[in-house]
Parts: sequence; C-alpha cells; structure tokens
Amino acid sequence: KPKIQCNTEQLILPKLEYGRSEGQSITGGYVYQGDINTKLKNHYIYADFVSGSIWAAKYPALTSSIKLLSDQGNISTFALDNQGELYVAGFSKGIIYQVIP
Repeated sequence: KPKIQCNTEQLILPKLEYGRSEGQSITGGYVYQGDINTKLKNHYIYADFVSGSIWAAKYPALTSSIKLLSDQGNISTFALDNQGELYVAGFSKGIIYQVIP
C-alpha cells in the first residue's frame, strides 16, 4: 500500500499535553481571573476525569503545568461565578467545590 502524505502547512500542534501515566480523560477548564487565589491568576486550570488530578498552566504560554491536587474524584466540569471565582464539580461524589487558596 502506498503511504499517504499529509499536508502539514496549516497544522497547529497542541498547546499543552500530558501522558497516560498522569491521566486519561481531560476535563477542560478556565483561565482564572478571580481575586481570591492570586497565585492562580492568569493560569489555565484543567483536570483529568479518571485520575481526579487538577493542574494549572500559566496562560497564554501553557509551557508547563503544576499539579494542584490529586485524587479529587471524577471531575466532570468547571464553572465561574460572577466575580470570576472558580468552581469544580465531581461526578462520583456529586459535590461542587470552590477552588480557594
């Protein structure tokens, strides 16, 4: 069989990735802009549904991530309130947590 060559001129590589040893199902989040957690300001906060880990990556560079928490259950979604504060919901426990320092 002949190999098919892909045109990669308009290919955009991922901005951020993590290996299967760290997780298996990314749960997208938000760039934190609130006032309560100043260390997370201008960081993209995301999680992994399977491992229950939450990470923060400096935005917009997204060059490296810091693991904030582990084993938080099956994180299924993130939300922001009117002040830009961040919340996370766990599927397995049915609990909504506010992300605070």
